[in-house]
Amino acid sequence: MKIKILVVLLLSFNAMFSQIISEDVTLLQEQDSTKSQESLHKAMMLYQQLDAALSPEEKERYLKEVEYYLNRSFRLDTTQDFSDIFRGLAQMYFFTGVEFFNKGSYRASLDAFENNTAVAAQKAGQFEKAERYYKQLIQYGYDSWQTYVAFADMYKAQLKDDMFFSMLREGLQKYPDEQMSYKNELLAYYLERERYDSALVYIDDFLKTDAQNAKLYYLKGSCLHQLNRVEEAQVYYKKCLDGEPSNVDAAYNLSSILFNKTRHITQKKNLSRQDKKELKSLSLEGLDYLKIVQKQEPDNVEVLKMMLVFYKNLNDKKRQKEVSMMIKSLSN
Repeated sequence: MKIKILVVLLLSFNAMFSQIISEDVTLLQEQDSTKSQESLHKAMMLYQQLDAALSPEEKERYLKEVEYYLNRSFRLDTTQDFSDIFRGLAQMYFFTGVEFFNKGSYRASLDAFENNTAVAAQKAGQFEKAERYYKQLIQYGYDSWQTYVAFADMYKAQLKDDMFFSMLREGLQKYPDEQMSYKNELLAYYLERERYDSALVYIDDFLKTDAQNAKLYYLKGSCLHQLNRVEEAQVYYKKCLDGEPSNVDAAYNLSSILFNKTRHITQKKNLSRQDKKELKSLSLEGLDYLKIVQKQEPDNVEVLKMMLVFYKNLNDKKRQKEVSMMIKSLSN
């Protein structure tokens, strides 16, 4: 049975850094605003030469040079507001770090972000460091709603559910316009924890304002299915298909329910006329749903095997032979 679980990963890098420049920025005592500007311009020129086609080694060399000149610019004129430089350097590491992050190279991402990205630290499994970074982002005002979500997700990953809820509530208090996102995070949590009764509460809440959302109907059907409320699940799978006729998961789950019903009938020793009538009806309906799946997944042997059983129920020899040959061909 395929049950789609809504896992919402809301990671944002809009505000990442509280400290970027290395600790040696105070070592140089010389103060010269002209030279500071020259170094800043040099850093920006080097930064603009960064190109996606560069090799990792070349990128690393450019980044080190950019960092050097940005650091030097800051050290030469510590009296000015260098917040833009901080953001510029943060952005520089952000783009490089994202490349590693998207590839799943979280340790490399952590290095590229100069040990100052909470998300990379979290993904690298360095939770204490990640917690410190998240708190710094919030402390220095570089946070957003997504910061709180990512922070909460870190606690969720560690099974610290009380801290997860606490962090989301804190974020909602600061960003009250994110009420819908807040509910979405709670829905994702209950689905991940397989607490389907609780998840249904939030699904119904979303449906009040989004009654045409086929995916929500699918999700409700899935939760009901997991709770063994099969007849109710069928209703919502069908509502999903009404709005999204090509939804493979809804079609597959419906066919699975019908398949199980036919198996229950065929296990009887003697079938009544009503049993045979119901068996035919269920098999025809099940085939309709499986055809939706097969159209998008023609090589799915599991689907073909279910189709074969339905055709046997209908005593359709021709179709049985065709499907058997397809299964044999795919199995070789």
